[in-house]
Amino acid sequence: FDLPPGSYESPRVSPDGRYVSYLTQGPDLTELWLYSTESEAPRRLLRRSDILTPAWSPASDRLYIGSGLSGDPVLHELMVHGAETPRVLFEGEQGCFLTPSAVTPDGKTIIAVVDDKLGRVDIIRVDVGAGAARDVIATAAVETQPALDPNGKWMAFAQHREGQAQVYLTTLEAGGPLLQVSHQPGKDPKWAADGKSIYYLRDGTRQLWAVDVELADEPTLGTPRLLLDDFYWDSNKHYHYDVAADGRILTLVDIGSSELGRELRVQSTWLDEAGSPR
Repeated sequence: FDLPPGSYESPRVSPDGRYVSYLTQGPDLTELWLYSTESEAPRRLLRRSDILTPAWSPASDRLYIGSGLSGDPVLHELMVHGAETPRVLFEGEQGCFLTPSAVTPDGKTIIAVVDDKLGRVDIIRVDVGAGAARDVIATAAVETQPALDPNGKWMAFAQHREGQAQVYLTTLEAGGPLLQVSHQPGKDPKWAADGKSIYYLRDGTRQLWAVDVELADEPTLGTPRLLLDDFYWDSNKHYHYDVAADGRILTLVDIGSSELGRELRVQSTWLDEAGSPR
């Protein structure tokens, strides 16, 4: 990806693989940018103080954007081409952060994380048409970073309990099994495009791990294996990488510090048929 070094955050690849959205941090404002594989220069979509990590629609034509830093917990919809002003889809309880993480394949439901800043961090689902929300996972622990499998039935997520994070797998609908994916502290799960692997970061390290999965009424999980070492990780950032439909893993690479802070660049790593870096 031909992007200059910068203070990048939260790279997200569109489902069709044509775009990458990312955030850049300035002194006072956050900017949402769009990189296209078909154009020469990135395009700024939005500039404001309260942008949180966006999520792509299945059609790759719009982004869902969270907010809450300014006291207004709102989910917005922003068309990638056309409208320049985000449209409000859902307003949450005052004093919360709302971070969209995934969208069901039919585009009707947004899976988001709600953080009340007092210790309650849970996963909710928002009906796009009705503008209503209900809990998916809500316990005394911290649940975050939900990721849906390609069919939208299974959800991987990170759960933080007693200072330690683990990656789990369950169904989006209530009543399914709850399976532990990570064998060591893990966070930030992502699915392979074919739904046959779950990736995650080993918490507190610079390692990306992978677990093979066979989805069924009772999924079968393989043994975690180290995929990439010396992986960029920052505890202050919500998402560190993404997985494209063609198998590339999009990552941030730390190339040093400057007067603007840490300088990062965006790179992609190809995986072979066995799921190992080429």
